Amino acid sequence: MDDKDYARAEKVRLQWKEDLEDYIAEVKQLGAYNGNDSLLKATIRFFEFYKGLMDDGYKVLIEMRAAGKRGTPEEQAQLKNNNNLIQRFTDKLNEVSDDFLEKYEDD
Repeated sequence: MDDKDYARAEKVRLQWKEDLEDYIAEVKQLGAYNGNDSLLKATIRFFEFYKGLMDDGYKVLIEMRAAGKRGTPEEQAQLKNNNNLIQRFTDKLNEVSDDFLEKYEDD
């Protein structure tokens, strides 16, 4: 998007959505580790979150920028919201991951 090629940004957004479906399917095939599916479920939630972000947050951001609203308070609020959501969901995944690794680090 920094190149202001919003058509390309839209193609990338759609490709991410497609890739996320593949990632979710791959994770589901992994199954639980020693009966523990906490990391599996957290990873799927993380990828589902990103799918939602592609459908909403990034789509809106691309549309705003394509409409010439880059740098406006509205666009900046959308960007900040996207980034805050990413941080929040990444933190959640990292917490589960850290707990999982701590539990099985000696295995």
